[in-house]
Amino acid sequence: MSGETSDEELEDGHTALLRGKCRLCGQDVNDRKNPCSSLTYKQEFVNLFGIDLTSDVPSIHPPDICHKCRCVFDRYRRTPSKDGFTTRTTPYLFVAHSDACQLCYDKTAADHNYVAEKQANKGGRKRKVVRNSGPGRGGKRLAEHDQGGSTEEHDQGGITESGIQTDPAEVAEASTQTDSNVCGYIINPLQPNLDEVPVPIICTLVSEAASSQREAILQDISDIGGLYKKPETLVDTDPNKYFANRNAVCQSFLNGLADKRASIASKVMSLEQLYHLASPALVAPFSFSRNLLSYAITNSKLVVNMLGKVSAGGMIDTVKSYLQNIASKPLPFPNGDCEVAIDNDQKLKKQWSVRAQGKMTCSVVTSVCQVQHSDRMEVQGRGDLSPACWGNYLERAQEEEETKELLRGCINTSKTSEAIHRGEVRKLVHERLGKVLNEQLLEEDTYVDYVDKQVEEKERSKTLKKCAACGTEVPRTKRICPNQECQANLKQVEEAASGRDVFGTMLLQEVRKYSYRPKEREIQISIDNDKTTTSQDITIITAEENSDIPSLHPDSPPPITMSDPVFVNPNSASAMRKVLRHVGKIANVARYSDSHDQTNTRSWLVVAMDGLPLGITRTVISQTMYCTSCKHSFDNIKLFQDHISIDHPQNQTIPVCREFDWVILRVGKLHMEMNALKAYVDLNWDVWFAELAQEMGFQSEGAQRVAKNCADHHKSMQMLQIAIKGCTDEMLLPYVRHKLGRGEKNTITADDFLYNWLPHIRNPNYIFLQQQINLYGLAIQNFRVGTRRNNTGYVQAGMEVFSPLFSGRNHPKYQAIDLLESMDRTMYPPDLRSFMEKTESVSSGGKSVGEGMDAKLEEKNKASKAWHKGAPLAADWIRVFRNLDVLEKLRAHFFSVISVPDSSSSHSHRYNLEPEVDVWRTRLRSEQYLREPFNADVAHTSISGKQLTSDLLDFEKIARKNKSKVFEEVYLEGKQKSEVKQTCVYVTEEEKCREENISRQTKVTIVQKTKDLLSQFVVEDVKMYYVDRLSAMEKRIGTTKKEDLLELYFEVENEATEQDNIHCALQLDMLADAGQTE
Repeated sequence: MSGETSDEELEDGHTALLRGKCRLCGQDVNDRKNPCSSLTYKQEFVNLFGIDLTSDVPSIHPPDICHKCRCVFDRYRRTPSKDGFTTRTTPYLFVAHSDACQLCYDKTAADHNYVAEKQANKGGRKRKVVRNSGPGRGGKRLAEHDQGGSTEEHDQGGITESGIQTDPAEVAEASTQTDSNVCGYIINPLQPNLDEVPVPIICTLVSEAASSQREAILQDISDIGGLYKKPETLVDTDPNKYFANRNAVCQSFLNGLADKRASIASKVMSLEQLYHLASPALVAPFSFSRNLLSYAITNSKLVVNMLGKVSAGGMIDTVKSYLQNIASKPLPFPNGDCEVAIDNDQKLKKQWSVRAQGKMTCSVVTSVCQVQHSDRMEVQGRGDLSPACWGNYLERAQEEEETKELLRGCINTSKTSEAIHRGEVRKLVHERLGKVLNEQLLEEDTYVDYVDKQVEEKERSKTLKKCAACGTEVPRTKRICPNQECQANLKQVEEAASGRDVFGTMLLQEVRKYSYRPKEREIQISIDNDKTTTSQDITIITAEENSDIPSLHPDSPPPITMSDPVFVNPNSASAMRKVLRHVGKIANVARYSDSHDQTNTRSWLVVAMDGLPLGITRTVISQTMYCTSCKHSFDNIKLFQDHISIDHPQNQTIPVCREFDWVILRVGKLHMEMNALKAYVDLNWDVWFAELAQEMGFQSEGAQRVAKNCADHHKSMQMLQIAIKGCTDEMLLPYVRHKLGRGEKNTITADDFLYNWLPHIRNPNYIFLQQQINLYGLAIQNFRVGTRRNNTGYVQAGMEVFSPLFSGRNHPKYQAIDLLESMDRTMYPPDLRSFMEKTESVSSGGKSVGEGMDAKLEEKNKASKAWHKGAPLAADWIRVFRNLDVLEKLRAHFFSVISVPDSSSSHSHRYNLEPEVDVWRTRLRSEQYLREPFNADVAHTSISGKQLTSDLLDFEKIARKNKSKVFEEVYLEGKQKSEVKQTCVYVTEEEKCREENISRQTKVTIVQKTKDLLSQFVVEDVKMYYVDRLSAMEKRIGTTKKEDLLELYFEVENEATEQDNIHCALQLDMLADAGQTE
């Protein structure tokens, strides 16, 4: 076609253009003096630039060099030290000719612009033409188009305007606002097409664009550089708005680069990373939040410094400076009806070296948090609900028979609690009954299930094993497979099959995990005339756990805040006085208010705590007196009376007043549940719980001790659930097979089992296990469910049913707590009782995730420790507690921005424990522990065959009798607890001999054994509390009763278990500080 240029002509033209270019810098040599051949400096090309001219191609590389480059080479030749020679000259990269050849395009474009100028001048218009200065020079050319002419197609390095559907004037206007000729290419801003632009050109474009925006970016950096210092910025900043307010060029670059799946968080962090390149000292808000939380999660300076060195998040000094300079004003105590929780919080200081007489340094405080149950003060402003009006019920019981009878009713299980517990037993039996029934298969006139096969396989494995190569069963003593076709070494093929011959002890597959949230499921409950049957089924569709149990949680979770800590350990009377005064003052209790206007003051306050502080506080409340005239406090009634007679001799009408008669004590739900479970495990450990723990992986001596102490409450509760299901299944099995064998399948019901079958059981092992599972085990579970659902009926039912666990053996602390808690609940005024029942627990949002305030405070304490490294000082404790809410909001906001679930948040998880239930059932059945349920002559033994005491079957009766005895003689008659003789139920004959041996020891020996136990305590303040009590008894050893020493010994023995758990926790704390744990 005429007018087109052939490829040969283009290549010849390209070669001709090369002759006018410099081989080194690529610029024109025509305007230079004395051009010379590049081969003259062949060696210099190699030495300076690593270019071998012998491989040059004439159609690609120019033959000559310009004068400027020749001077460079001559100067190099004259330089004595060749290694120190430097030059700014950069070699130009010559490439083969192509359609997008820059060299030819520059010449074509220049000719085209020249022709366009001549045509424009003919029309009387002048056009400005800036000729390109050649390859590598980076010059600019402005090509203007006719404003009134038709759109023409011009070659612009592969970019055409023919496909643009827009107004030409709009194109021209946009072109004037954009650098349209960088490096010789015209880029259309409305429809850029960079696919055919060479990469070096694009690199130059991007580099020039970044350089042009540097000043604007630095200005933006100055605007955002201090935002991280404002906590509200880190908590409230919207990432979308933040990103939109940053430099537009950086936004465009990231938007163009980002995948469609990229989140706004990725864009924000990438943008701050770009800003960090412009100003390495920048500390940007989102990057800083990441580094701050990295410090809280890992507690590692190294991690923070690694991130801060390469990002805009700041180094460890920046993080520490932020934590030291955050707001330090005390938080106001919330208005409305509130509940306070107190507990000790401690942080261990790691010892990096050995010190003579060195002890672990532990920073201990009493932390305080409160929950606002209502916005307005509806009941706590009423003086008639204060314990000052009703709390002296024990004194009134000495004189009023009506009060005495009312209190006697609280030590027994109420009819309401019995009905709730009985209903849960029927529900459990009905649920497991269907499972056991469906498992039964008739084989050779005998009913069997898969557990029987597991037992058979387990028995076979004791004497036989399988060859991993051919599958032949061989005796375990064989080393070579007897199969003539195999003859394999059994150990070697087993190792090869398992991979141990290659991997050794390395884990070959992930450990099985169960972690899934409650999903919709069907619960079938059959009801017929108030009896659970299988004939009529009611199907309930539920999306949450225990939804068939009413929940009293409010629609929105109540706010929980922190107050300043008290710098004492709450394990002594003097410490608890300081704590209670601190709480009373910050809560504006009327007793500590200086204002005459008592409108907004509280008359009383609910204070929750765990066992040891609770027992001490009971004593403090009863003994600490208060002079209403001069507002002085006295530690006991004698000091108060002396004060009245000396300082107020003329005013003998000053009433007897207790300083802390505004405190309503409440035992922490978590600690009540934990101690009930510990008492339960202690009672059943030697009978069957040790074997259960062994089947669940607690096999070594140390692991068995951890399981017995219930050091991990979460795992202990899981084992209780496994025991309840597994033991119930095995107890139902004889009943189901008996009915099936007689052809009475249609009569199999929960009520038939409970009321017709169970009363005829005579096997002592069966009777004891059924009592422990269906009575105490299920009661603990009901208490837990009641706490989760904020259902006071289930909470009280659980406490009333499992309370004998504290009275049957040596658990004096929680025996007293259980009795006093029950008496308090009985004597509450109606309006106060309603308030207490509605606030049994606090939810974080769901209807089945309620917790006691002691658990909420432990969560706060755990969160506070994340912001401390080592043993914190007083200022550190105060600063963190005052800002903990903000720091938690910051954490929640950042995790929300990056769309990562926060593992620290409290969510309800359910675990599929059925495989573990089957393992436990296999163990029970293989031991034939529940065989012959109607045989009364079966020996009462543990699973392992230990002989059990005769009192064990009467545990409920003996424990109830002990509880009633303590109630009558200690609380109604005023005797000392050591004067009351209680019957301790021993489990094994060995334990009975051991404990009776202690009772027969002299007082001096008992003191020494108590000291031996105290020497194992790791918390110094708790140790000193018991040491002081023991020292006081030892000083008057002649008059101290042995019963008092024994009571203290058993109390210390129980506390030693808790100290063992604390020791494990402190070791984990040390490892966490060293970065050795997750």
